[in-house]
Amino acid sequence: MKPGSSRSTLVVLASFLLAGAVVGMIRLRAPSSASLPPAPAEMAGTVTGPAWGYDPEGQQVDPLASMDGPAVVLLFMGIECPISNGYAPGIRRLHEEYAAEGVQFWVVYPDAGTSMEAIVKHRAEFQLPPQVLHDPQHSLVARSRVSVTPEAAVFLPGGRLIYHGRIDNRHAGFGSSRPEATEHDLRDVLQRIVKGEAIAPASTRAVGCYIPRVS
Repeated sequence: MKPGSSRSTLVVLASFLLAGAVVGMIRLRAPSSASLPPAPAEMAGTVTGPAWGYDPEGQQVDPLASMDGPAVVLLFMGIECPISNGYAPGIRRLHEEYAAEGVQFWVVYPDAGTSMEAIVKHRAEFQLPPQVLHDPQHSLVARSRVSVTPEAAVFLPGGRLIYHGRIDNRHAGFGSSRPEATEHDLRDVLQRIVKGEAIAPASTRAVGCYIPRVS
């Protein structure tokens, strides 16, 4: 083989190898199906499995087991999360308005390191809805598909998850907020439910403090 032909062969071989490496990198970076957001049909399905937390007396309670109203709202809160605490007045207003329509509200504390004594004190201090649960095993976190505090999940009778995500759009990101919210996602969902209007399952990205994983 002539020297020039040898160099040409090496160049072609190197080009093939480089192209293969690029394709491999693209494949490695492609998002897996597990990292994609759930499709609406999947999110709206009746969820099975355990869904319980501990009440202040230490009893296991499933807030979705005995729904006698149009919806159940689970509000995930963090004691030391400033964004979460900043939503307390808005949560009180929502509770006052929609509890009268039969909507049940539960305040859920998902941090396994939070004591029940601290939970009871926090609820009273911020005048949150009276029904509280500690979710140290994250069974309610999993069923609600939440990841931060504050975050809301709305269930219809039968345990159907119809909404999970932000309360409103006041916080666009960490360090980025509006003086007043311009979109009131949770209120809009509840308003449509109590009016008996058809509602499609939906989710939004909530901004807040990440819920610590259970080890």
